[in-house]
Amino acid sequence: MTINYPLTVFYDGACGVCSKEMRHYRKVADNRLRLVDIAAADFISGIYGRSNDDFQRELHVCDADGNYFTGV
Repeated sequence: MTINYPLTVFYDGACGVCSKEMRHYRKVADNRLRLVDIAAADFISGIYGRSNDDFQRELHVCDADGNYFTGV
């Protein structure tokens, strides 16, 4: 399987553990990683073709081709 970058990681910024992890990744990541906070007031799940419940239920990552990968 080929994964095309950048990867978009959708995370729950209202979760302390998630936020801490993403702060770490933000420090070490290069331009191959985008972080999207699904708890942000301006986050609109429909833009990504998923519901808020979908994003809350499990971790989502999307590659540059629009392929989603879920779970941890």
